[in-house]
Formats: sequence, structure tokens, C-alpha cells
Amino acid sequence: MGETDLVALATKVQALSAVQERGKVVLLGDFSNERLDFAMIGRDFGWSTIKASDLSELRQVGRSDTAVAVLIQAGWLGQPWAESLRSVREALPHARAILCHRVDQAHSRSEMVDAGAFGVLLSPLAYGEVRQALGFVWASRITPPQKAAFAAKKVSTIDGTARHLGAA
Repeated sequence: MGETDLVALATKVQALSAVQERGKVVLLGDFSNERLDFAMIGRDFGWSTIKASDLSELRQVGRSDTAVAVLIQAGWLGQPWAESLRSVREALPHARAILCHRVDQAHSRSEMVDAGAFGVLLSPLAYGEVRQALGFVWASRITPPQKAAFAAKKVSTIDGTARHLGAA
């Protein structure tokens, strides 16, 4: 690799880092009972963490910062989770909405995703699950939609058996 190639690579890495550092993970609700260091998890992806207690604060974040993800406590806004999700998506349409639900709402997980949640997490939150969800957010922001859709449809034949790659 020549000097010109190294300079070009360093410039690309620096530009990508600058974009990611501006990203914010928004916590909508009271996450004080969670025993996680959200700031540390966000930093793993080059993002900072900010709290919002209502839709007004969420809209303010949307005007001043680049929100990449919103962790929403289902029921926090005093409305059903579907209405909360809709309100958050209207306030921050480009942010990935992740609903954090209680055990008694677990039966609605597939409905939450069908309604537009990028992900769903069971409260109390587990470090690995939050980190994985944010990893999916990170990957979704750097993977062009066409390539992601193609990867999900790609079929591989191994030992004569067709398997879908990229599907969960």
C-alpha cells in the first residue's frame, strides 16, 4: 500500500468516525433502575447517550442532534406502546426505534416489530442484548438497503440443501 493509499484510507476512516461521533442514542423513559452503563455501550459505536423524558424533549433532540436510535420504555408516555412508537417515529423518523417492554407485554413482541419497531428488548435490560441491538443499528446505517435486501434473499446450497443467508 503506497503513501497515497494510506492517506486516502486515513481520510475515509476519519470521515466515518466524525459521522459516528455525532450520533446520539436517546433514552426515552426512566432507565435509572437499569444497571447498565448506556454511555459506555454507546461509545462502543462512537455515539453518545442523551435522555429525554417526553416527546417535547425528543423533538428538541431531533432538531439539535443526530439521533441514531431511541430506546423507548413501553408505556412511559402514558399511552399504549403502539401509540408511543408512532409518536417517536413521527418525532425522529430517521432514528431506529427500539421498544423496551415488560414481561407482561412479551406476547406483543412480533406485533411491535410489525408496527415498525427496529427491535424489542425485555426489561430489565441485559448488557449483551442492548449492545447487540445497537450493533444492528450501527450496521443498518452503513449497509446500503439494496445490499441488505439482497443478502437476506441470497440462497446458498450446502450439501444439496438450500439455506437462506442473512435471515434470522
